[in-house]
Amino acid sequence: MRYFKTNINPLTGIKTQTNCTFKTKNPFPEMIVKHQYLGTYHTSSHNVRYGLNTKLLIAIISSIIMLSFFWWLNNSNASIPIVSTPISPKLTLKANTSLISIPIKISPKLSSLNPNEGLSQLPWLHLRIKSGDTLSSIFKKNNLNQLYKISQTEYSEQLRKLKINQELHIRHDANNIKDLILVLNKTDELHIFQTETKEFTSEIRPIGRTTKIVSVHGIVETTLLAAAKQAGLSKQQLDKYMNIFIQDVDFKRDIKIGDRFIAVYKQYHMENNIEEGPILAAEIINKGKVHQALRYTDKTGHTEYYTPTGASLKKISLLTAPVASFKRVSSYFGVRRHPISGRKHLHTGIDYSASHGTPIMAAGDAKVKFLGRKGGYGKVIVLEHDLRIQTLYAHMSKFSKNLKVGSEVSQGEFIGYVGKTGKTTGSHLHYEVLIDNKHKNPLDFKTSFSLPILTQSNFLEKTKKMLAQLSSINKSSTKLAHVSTLNNVAGITR
Repeated sequence: MRYFKTNINPLTGIKTQTNCTFKTKNPFPEMIVKHQYLGTYHTSSHNVRYGLNTKLLIAIISSIIMLSFFWWLNNSNASIPIVSTPISPKLTLKANTSLISIPIKISPKLSSLNPNEGLSQLPWLHLRIKSGDTLSSIFKKNNLNQLYKISQTEYSEQLRKLKINQELHIRHDANNIKDLILVLNKTDELHIFQTETKEFTSEIRPIGRTTKIVSVHGIVETTLLAAAKQAGLSKQQLDKYMNIFIQDVDFKRDIKIGDRFIAVYKQYHMENNIEEGPILAAEIINKGKVHQALRYTDKTGHTEYYTPTGASLKKISLLTAPVASFKRVSSYFGVRRHPISGRKHLHTGIDYSASHGTPIMAAGDAKVKFLGRKGGYGKVIVLEHDLRIQTLYAHMSKFSKNLKVGSEVSQGEFIGYVGKTGKTTGSHLHYEVLIDNKHKNPLDFKTSFSLPILTQSNFLEKTKKMLAQLSSINKSSTKLAHVSTLNNVAGITR
């Protein structure tokens, strides 16, 4: 039905005509269209009204689209790349055989409830502040970056107040810092970490690093590696374990079926990361012989492994004649009359008479502690083989090129040449051995040797708990070995 309505504006006198159209109801959406004419100007507007049937139609179309999408997921060969992290758990949606994994972030409080989720993917650097250390020197020594960004964080003033023996823990990826933890006192620590936006922020929080003592033991049934893996000892810890006994046990040839091993070590839990620490005590029974090792740090801060009686497991090997060739021993160790002064005094080394320019070798693996002139000794090199062992080479003509203080040298490596600098009557090498700053006869060390502990009483007091733990585990290991033997015998008799 159609009709026209004419209106006249009383002010302007302009006529407006409205054309109205009505349609009968039908199953499709109802639409009313209105047209207005205003003089020579034309404007139009559309008003759309949706009824109940329209909503139903939209729902049907949406359902068809969703069903088509799920059908595509189940039947197509297209792959959806999934990004996952080794630590964060995942929300998994399952549609028939297709899986979509979505990483979920969990707050540190929740993630710390399961500390055994996996070993840290990034390495931690554990440091103890020494005299003269600054954050700048620590970063430079360990080739770390981002010092400026870290120093701009809120609580970074704590890093400018480092104290001797403070603990500093740094987690890094290559040379870039991810986490930095400075222990402030017995209860608090400074934590500086990198956010998702690659910016650094800091907080002072309760100490978050916990330490556990873990022990493992086992019996060799095929190989030591297989036994260690079955016992739960990682490859990294097994390498540390073998290195402790490397000079007493030949792990390539001597390990036999039935040999038993024990390892007691520290395990660090930081946030949701687990890291294995140093081995505190170890034991191996090889060919029926018991070898035990106890980790001990003396009052000077030197750490080493010792037997229960206090003998070091680290053996030192020194050359008694560290010169390529020599004519004769011109002076032995002991009291003698000095050829120049004529006075009797202790000759603190051995003199090897040799031609000028004869190469001089390092008596053992060491680090150069001193290189230069030293009074009547002339040109001298002092090597440090251990914190307690040094060797001295005097009257040299010149040093090897590129050798400087701090350089590491191997046994037999040339370090300089025979000369006659200083107070001497001819070309020779004066060679000394010092242990705990006391001169020893170099000829007493024709074979490898180890040093006894300096403070026996303190050592026994500090290591008795670890020794008792080894004894306790050893009893369990013996029972396990007995059961294993019975099982093997039963298997043979069947």
